[in-house]
Order: sequence, then structure tokens, then C-alpha cells
Amino acid sequence: MARKNRKAYDAEDEVDLFELSRRKEQAEMIRRSVEENEREQHNASVAAPSPQPARTPRPMPSAANGGMARARDGGNHGLNFGKIVNLLLIAAVVCGIMMITSVYRALSGVNYVEVNTQWSDIKAEDAPDWPLRSESGVTNILLLGIDGDGGENQRSDTIMLLTLDGNEDVLKMTSILRDTYVAIPGREKKTRINHAYAYGGAALTMRTVESNFRIDIDRYVGIDMDGLTVVAEKLGGVELTLTEKEANVINQHVKDSHLTEGRQHLNGAQATYYARIRKIDSDFGRTERQRKLLRAMMAQFRRLSLPEKYSLISEAAPYFTTNLSDAELMLLALRAAGMLSSEPQDMSVPVKGAYQSKTISKMAVLVPDLPENCREMHRFIFGSLPD
Repeated sequence: MARKNRKAYDAEDEVDLFELSRRKEQAEMIRRSVEENEREQHNASVAAPSPQPARTPRPMPSAANGGMARARDGGNHGLNFGKIVNLLLIAAVVCGIMMITSVYRALSGVNYVEVNTQWSDIKAEDAPDWPLRSESGVTNILLLGIDGDGGENQRSDTIMLLTLDGNEDVLKMTSILRDTYVAIPGREKKTRINHAYAYGGAALTMRTVESNFRIDIDRYVGIDMDGLTVVAEKLGGVELTLTEKEANVINQHVKDSHLTEGRQHLNGAQATYYARIRKIDSDFGRTERQRKLLRAMMAQFRRLSLPEKYSLISEAAPYFTTNLSDAELMLLALRAAGMLSSEPQDMSVPVKGAYQSKTISKMAVLVPDLPENCREMHRFIFGSLPD
């Protein structure tokens, strides 16, 4: 049965950008405190009035004697302070709007591609007999790392499900290994999951993940791997802990690289190659490195000043492709920004003990136990199994 497009965000989700809400709350607390203090002083004066001796009226300063008339009523001071607090609140809102506008303009440089997601659900034969699953407050976006221009004749080097879990207020990353052997809708034989992009681009890749893992996905973000280098450079590099093998292989393939074992500062080219290392171990190690790199980049992004953040987004935007509208991108970016304060959670599929390494049609593949992998993915992403 065909299904309709759904928005990848909840319009009523709480949005917190650059501590705007916190500042507004502080200003409101100051205003309430001032009002409460004035009420207490007024009540005290009414309860115990103190007679004041008569005083000779003092002449009011005037323009004739070089002075300027001033109001001496203490209530006016409170009124003026209240006005100042209100102005601060207005200023905070205006600053927030300006920030949001700047982010919106920066994100508008992302390449938009229309994708018809009204496809029929074709469940993979080996997958659990579950309907496609989505949950309120949980948004799943498919991240695809593509070499070159992202054309449909290329394979996706990276397949990762990014989950914005508004219920737990945390980001989750699920790597799907590219050698995972699955059924691809419309194809007669099973093959590696990264072939889906070559056969039908992002749309068929989303549909393949749905078919096998029973998670509803309508939105994706693709990044040209050259863009990863740009992002890492604009971040000022990233801090990562390297093994001796990782450091050596980066030095062999990146010009003027002299990394060593231990905690190292990687520039853009080094970080990109780090994410692609595979031969020293396996695709499991490679996807783990990719998730480590993303965590390091998120941590570094938080340290940037606001102008630096906007500059990074503007320069990196042309390297991204998505079927998210500008408005959807904006709201998702705001939601994600509020979750960056906590450490992202991650996992990879196939999970340990739930796959077999085989050679099929001269391809080295990972044959997953789909029911078990689906159970682990749903527990991780949604916190439970389907009803």
C-alpha cells in the first residue's frame, strides 16, 4: 500500500538555540524578583507608617537657575527598571531571530533533490513480520557518504542512520556496514547493501533499509567525501586518539603527515582518510572510526563562536544533498543543536554474533540474522520492540 510523505520533525518540538531560552528565563526571573521586592516594601510601609517631620519645600530646579526638573517618586524607578527588563526580553528575542535567520540562510546552500517517497512497502523475505515503524519524538535520517558527485552510478561508502531522540534528548548513530548482504527491492538477487545507491540512488537505499530493518525512513542527507575535508578544516581540525597502525597508514597516504600513536590533532585531509581506513582491520573498525570522527567533530563544533559556526555551515553546505526542505533542515538543525550537550550513542549492524562472513558470487559479504539485528536496532533506536 502506498504511503504518504511525512515531515521529519514535530512542529511542536521544543527548540533551544544558543541558550536563548535560558537567557529569557533569567531576564524574567529578574523582573519577577524586582516586582516582589517592591510589593514587600509597599506592604511594610502600609503596616508601619513612620511619621515624617514637616520640611520646608525645596524649590524645584528650573531652566532659569541652570537645573532640570527630576521626578523623585520612588515608584517611577521601579517602573523604569521594569521597562529595562522588558527591553532586555525584546532584545533577546530579536537576537534569537537574527541567529535563526543566519542559520537559515547558511543552510539554504544545501543541494535539494526531490524524492518521491510514496513507494509501496516490500518487506524482505527474511525480515520480521513487522509494519514499518516510526515513533512520536523520534526522527530518523539516513546519512550517506558518497565519493565524487553523488551520481546514481556510484556506491555509498558510508551508510548511517542518524536518530534524533527527543524522548531521551540524545543523538544516536547506527552504522550499517556496506558489505551487509540483503535483498534490494526490485532486484532478483541479494547483494551488498551499498549497491542500492548505484541501482537507484538515495531513494532505493532508504527503501532497502526500510525493507530489511523495518524502520520508516523518508529523509536522507548525502555528503560528498570532499566535503568532509572542508568541514574538518573549518573546525580547525579534530582531536582523536590513534593506534600505531592508524597513524602509520594515514602518514603513508596523506602528504606531509607525521602523526604518531596516541592523542593527535588531525587536519581535514588526515581526518577524511582516518574515516576511510579499512585494510588494517575490517569494515567494523572503519565504521567505528567514522562514528568516533563524528563525535569529535560535534564536540569541536560546540567550541566555535557563532560567526565561526555560520561560516562553517555556509562553506560546507554545497557539499551536501538532501530531500529535506529548508524549513525541515532548519528545525532539525535546531533540535540537533540542543542535543549536542550530551554524548551521542552509537552501534553498528550487523551486531556481534548475529551474522556470518561468507563469499558469495566472488564477493566477501556479511550475511545477517535479520530478525536478531532488527530486534537490536529497534531496542537501540526506539527503546523497545514493536507491539
